[in-house]
Amino acid sequence: MKNRWKHWNETEDALLVRLISEGLTPAEMSENIQGRTKSAVYNRIYQKQEFLDAYRANSNERKRGPMLHTKEEITSIADDNRIWICLIGGLTSAVCSFATLLIVLLALFA
Repeated sequence: MKNRWKHWNETEDALLVRLISEGLTPAEMSENIQGRTKSAVYNRIYQKQEFLDAYRANSNERKRGPMLHTKEEITSIADDNRIWICLIGGLTSAVCSFATLLIVLLALFA
């Protein structure tokens, strides 16, 4: 049987509004609306401004993957990385300077 495009009815729109208010993703909404794919749900949300406004308003409630770090932790990690980069750069510079000194001394006394 061929998939055909079909119009959204008022019942589906009402269900879509409820699912948006629950903070579901388009993939999760499509599982609850029979005969609608994730793309169909996504397109419907972006077709009607009232759906899009509600979808954006509930973006904080939307289930997302686990957050590994908060914004403050990311800043702290970046600062730690900068410190390590500076330490490694300084150490590398010191080693190269010492090696250069040894080469010059060996050249003078050889």
